[in-house]
Amino acid sequence: MLAILFMLGYEHMWLLFVISVVRSFGQGVQSPAVSAILPDIVPQEKLMRVNGIHSGIQSAMMLIAPVAAGGLYEFMRLRAIFWVDVITAAIGISLMFALHVERKTPPAMEQHVFREMLSGIHYVTGTRWLRQFMIIYAAYALMFGPVMFLTPLMVARSFGEESWRLVAHEIAFASGAILGGVISSVFADKFKNKVSLVLIGCLAFGAGTAVMGFSQGFWFYLGTMAFLGVTMPFVNTGSMTVLQIRVQSKMMGRVFGLVTIISSGVMPLSMAVFGPISDSYYSRSKSNP
Repeated sequence: MLAILFMLGYEHMWLLFVISVVRSFGQGVQSPAVSAILPDIVPQEKLMRVNGIHSGIQSAMMLIAPVAAGGLYEFMRLRAIFWVDVITAAIGISLMFALHVERKTPPAMEQHVFREMLSGIHYVTGTRWLRQFMIIYAAYALMFGPVMFLTPLMVARSFGEESWRLVAHEIAFASGAILGGVISSVFADKFKNKVSLVLIGCLAFGAGTAVMGFSQGFWFYLGTMAFLGVTMPFVNTGSMTVLQIRVQSKMMGRVFGLVTIISSGVMPLSMAVFGPISDSYYSRSKSNP
């Protein structure tokens, strides 16, 4: 729709915001569906490895997609780039047609969407280990927000506003995340206790964040960002594998839907808390060097 509207001359900024909302809604459906479908097509003993590969691919896209988009923008108009997005999406959808998954819930047992969502909430709150797991995951997402959104501001304020520094910042984190995905995939069989893996990843992330706060040189800072990137797939891969193994299959989609809601909802809350704190601290440090 956006490609067609821009081609017809309706090049308005508000259209970008509207379509971004629509795409975000679609991603909110797609992401939990991807996580929920993996146990149906992957043997349980290979879930950790496949989740690691999936995390590595997502991390690689964090690095490749902006570079590819920037390269395309040098040679093509924005409306043409939209058509590239359409074509690649069509290829991905066509590949999904070749995937056949056995239906587990008979049509007669299907419920209304809101009742299904409520049943998922009751399942999570009524299952002790799952309730505790969601609390830990929400706390991790709350702490992860500043690392995602405030670190570019830290680079500009502490080390300089040159564009290459921001590029190096993105490359360091994405490269670390790719490495973490490779490690979690290659050594998947060594991780017997997936919950311990998640906790170790959270502790490593917290330690790396604390060390990053004492960065005096830019290259040391890039090293800590790469380390934080390495820890991310351990938490995500371990979390997804634990849920895929231990959650009832009929509740899988609903649980992963709640995971998406938590991760998406906590991020704005994180920025609402840490954004003003960072500005307040920066103002005091400028007035009292």
